Amino acid sequence: MASPAIYELWTGRPLPKNPATALFPLQSRIGLLMPDRTDYWWDVTRSTDLFDLAVKVIGALRDFALPVFATYPDTAALLAKLRESGTLPGLSRAQGPVIHAIAAHCRGFREEAEDQLQQALNRDSRSTFAGTVRTIGARLGIR
Repeated sequence: MASPAIYELWTGRPLPKNPATALFPLQSRIGLLMPDRTDYWWDVTRSTDLFDLAVKVIGALRDFALPVFATYPDTAALLAKLRESGTLPGLSRAQGPVIHAIAAHCRGFREEAEDQLQQALNRDSRSTFAGTVRTIGARLGIR
């Protein structure tokens, strides 16, 4: 899901006209969505059957990537999953509460957003990421 609101609150910039060019806070390599849950590289050599390779890549996109997009069609779905498990595919442990805060804010749950940002600061108060948490808090109107 390429949510303009999440991107803008995370980066402080509008979502580019071509969302594929955005460095989005939620991203996952396709191999991590596949059954082995490891990075996956397709071999490409001079002798690679490009048609066969295309079939495999398209199959991986269809079977593993597109279902993730279908599972999270909007911020309400993201928020529900974050409330349930605290994580999403492609989300680091530190990012979890911050994205949770942004999704809660987008859905009108200010206290929940404040609580998630406080959890993020409590967890990583001495890291450089704490500055990011504070910046996003300011964008949300939470000090």
